[in-house]
Amino acid sequence: MASRRNLVLLRAGDTSIHSHWLNAPDQERNWDLVINYFGDHPEKFRGGDWLRIDGKGLKWPGLNDFLRGHEQLVRQYDYIWLPDEDLLCTCQDINRLFEI
Repeated sequence: MASRRNLVLLRAGDTSIHSHWLNAPDQERNWDLVINYFGDHPEKFRGGDWLRIDGKGLKWPGLNDFLRGHEQLVRQYDYIWLPDEDLLCTCQDINRLFEI
């Protein structure tokens, strides 16, 4: 997947507000998005230039399972951010985070 050097790895349930991060179609992203989805809707958060990989459970054990199970994918990136699903920010905010 690694088309960019930065990764946002998000544990997301059905109420995640991460769509705000993607609401600027004219804004170039310097990060790829992987959604580690723990909800119950088979089609939720599909259809974009991100990857959805399902994984039930609590946040930290779920992230641990994801990182151990997808080590090859994660190692392709220089920088990784593990945000909460309820952070209200923009694509530009995340780009700046990785620039810093």
